[in-house]
Amino acid sequence: MKAGVAEVNITPPVGIVQRGDAKRKEGAQGIHDDLYAQTLVLDDGQTTAVIITTDLIGMDRPNTKRIRELVEQQTGIPGNHVLICGSHTHCGPAVSPTLYFQDEKMKCVDEAWVDVMRRKIAGAVFIAHNDMKEAKIGTGTGMIERGIASSKMVELKDGRTVRWNRELGLCEDDIVGQWPFDPEVGVIKIEDNSGSPIAVLVNYTCHPQVAGTPLLLSADYPGPMRRVVRQAAGEGLIVMFAQGAAGNIYANRYLRGDWPANGFEEVERIGTMLAGEVLKVMERIEVGSGSGTFAAMAANVMVPLNELAGTSDDDAMIHFSSAKADDIKGDKVETEVQVFRIDDAILVALPGEPLAEIALELKEAILSKYEKIKRVLVIGYANDSEVGCFPHTGAYERPHEVTKYVTTVGTLFARGAADIVQQTVIDLAGQIA
Repeated sequence: MKAGVAEVNITPPVGIVQRGDAKRKEGAQGIHDDLYAQTLVLDDGQTTAVIITTDLIGMDRPNTKRIRELVEQQTGIPGNHVLICGSHTHCGPAVSPTLYFQDEKMKCVDEAWVDVMRRKIAGAVFIAHNDMKEAKIGTGTGMIERGIASSKMVELKDGRTVRWNRELGLCEDDIVGQWPFDPEVGVIKIEDNSGSPIAVLVNYTCHPQVAGTPLLLSADYPGPMRRVVRQAAGEGLIVMFAQGAAGNIYANRYLRGDWPANGFEEVERIGTMLAGEVLKVMERIEVGSGSGTFAAMAANVMVPLNELAGTSDDDAMIHFSSAKADDIKGDKVETEVQVFRIDDAILVALPGEPLAEIALELKEAILSKYEKIKRVLVIGYANDSEVGCFPHTGAYERPHEVTKYVTTVGTLFARGAADIVQQTVIDLAGQIA
């Protein structure tokens, strides 16, 4: 196995429109911390594939296609072997028009910066590809049961199920149940032949909205996580963060309202906590002791289209319908999934903003069906982020205020889409398990 890694600064200029909160009325007024993209190229002599992680809210399909074109032109790596995901930071820039903003000037996108961003990312892949060296890989899993994140959907003593937020004024004594969340910390560690770590990929599930909605560009908690891991494991280490299925998973203190005046204090606390678990997992991983298997699969998928697409006057639905106009075919919409096999792990890249249940169901299905697979890392906001929310089938069967948005105007996916996507992933995993 050979591996190459690179990192590039993709921080946009001050004044750029930020994604993540329609309440913002003006562009970014400053830079709290720089934004980066990391690239990892893997080659086992038969298959070459790329994983790209970014400090962006996601990566829409047109930008994904353009980056893949550039990568293929510069390296020859097939586009469907290039995975591009966003951390989903809510303090990052818009990479495509944001039509759900009320203010017209906030709906625009800085095309000049977007073009530079795409070329920088493709250039980082080129650098990593040219710098490949013999490497060994290992995978591991940690757990953070409490202390960082949980589902925002809770069941109360009075029988109601509500979206837990600061405005409700709830205390934990009011809550008798909470919807599932994914506590796993997935880690892929790459070392060179001398035993020095050159890259680590971290997969964890929690909305990077910890800083709140300041008019400052920031990577949110993945930023300090990367910094602390590097400080402990080596400054030359490239630390990559791949967001999980975080559509309904938020930081605990953000939900409770137990919040410091400066949200960036909590960013540092959570990032440091996550880094601690990552470092523990890295220490336990026995690099090179697994199968060393590597493979990459991808598939375009046609799924049922939400009947509100193109007809609703809701700002969110107008946004998603416009962003995916080229992929809407009658009563269906096209999206894509990717599945990588890395050693004894399956890496799944999903479109849109998946709810945690999507990932939990996939992990259970793949681990129970394929005995050689020891862990599953599910990445959201990958390759095609502008489909909106990605609800699991159960969300459609719980019709109340909690699921109203994610199953109606907040998604292009209709009932049945999750079943099709999940089965496609399971089938692809079976081909390389």
